[in-house]
Amino acid sequence: MKKSLRILLVIPTLELGGAERQAIHLAKYLQEENHEIEVWGFNSPNGLGAKFCDELGVIHKCLHFYGGLGRFRYPIQLFKWTLKFRSFNPDIIYSFTDGPNVLCALIWRYTGAKGFIWGQRSDKVLYSNMKQFKRALGKTKICISNSKVGIDSIKSNFKNHSNIDFHKVSNGIEKTKPIHSPKEWQIKLNIQNETKVALMISNFSETCGKDHKSLIKSWPKVIRKYPSAILLLAGRFDQFIDDYIQLAIDLGILHSIRFLGKIRDISGLISISDIIVHSSLNEGSPNAILEGMKGKKPIVATNIPGVKESLPKISHDYLVEVGDPRAFAEKIIELFNNTETSRKVANINLEFVNKNYSIQEMGEKTTRIILNNIN
Repeated sequence: MKKSLRILLVIPTLELGGAERQAIHLAKYLQEENHEIEVWGFNSPNGLGAKFCDELGVIHKCLHFYGGLGRFRYPIQLFKWTLKFRSFNPDIIYSFTDGPNVLCALIWRYTGAKGFIWGQRSDKVLYSNMKQFKRALGKTKICISNSKVGIDSIKSNFKNHSNIDFHKVSNGIEKTKPIHSPKEWQIKLNIQNETKVALMISNFSETCGKDHKSLIKSWPKVIRKYPSAILLLAGRFDQFIDDYIQLAIDLGILHSIRFLGKIRDISGLISISDIIVHSSLNEGSPNAILEGMKGKKPIVATNIPGVKESLPKISHDYLVEVGDPRAFAEKIIELFNNTETSRKVANINLEFVNKNYSIQEMGEKTTRIILNNIN
């Protein structure tokens, strides 16, 4: 009989972004393997991530945000969090994204845990204090990244990485049943059957490398060709949302953009979209693109390594350089113009994501890594 482990998955928030969604899917898998699982996030106790945990029957806990590990105050914070994490009595701590990674790497040995996994989710280091970041990596033995470029980013920023055992474990994607029908979404968003629709699924977060501005700047060219076309922007608003709305007003395109905020029914939105668009400055393996492929849609996205790695070769023809709104618009129009090509690309995308991005495979690989490395 397999040994049951107490595993703590630590995410930045109980809202729902790509990293949070993957952690919660993994929690569900590990729970079904008879391990004792909890998911801890640092804010948003009633966020979409918390609701997703409830839907899957995953125990979750919201912590007060630790506010970064300040230069003078972090010893006190580390002691505080060590005691809190010890209360779970974990065998394994697995954290996701830079902030939780740094914190958990610094305290895991004092929590009673037998092992710690650094979950790298981006192709760039986004943590501001590189001295602390490197100190934390020095206490890390296992790193799991969802992309090759994520592993490369750690190696390039931390030369003394011989102590770290690196693993690539691809995201796991499943197609969820829409909450609302396509017709219901069309009525809600005032979209006609023949309307061309592009959808970007991403929280508005410049600090995490999202580039909604370039996409918005591309839209005037699109609606000159397709005046009734609609751009859907689904994702949690940040403090700069007024700037994005003002940009749309200044460009005279606010009528053709729907700023939706955080949306639970992503599958429903995908079902009414012709194209999934993704404008970003840095990515590991973007969950939003994988969800779009799972929904059998073509992708137009920024040509950065993490995005390119996540797509089949045919979709590389629809990647554009960072900060090039004109090229973004041209690729969107090209797919809008050619239904047959769009359908062909969508079919290949679906086949690719089904073959390479399974929740079962993600869970099995992660479980093997945990069992092989627990002290």
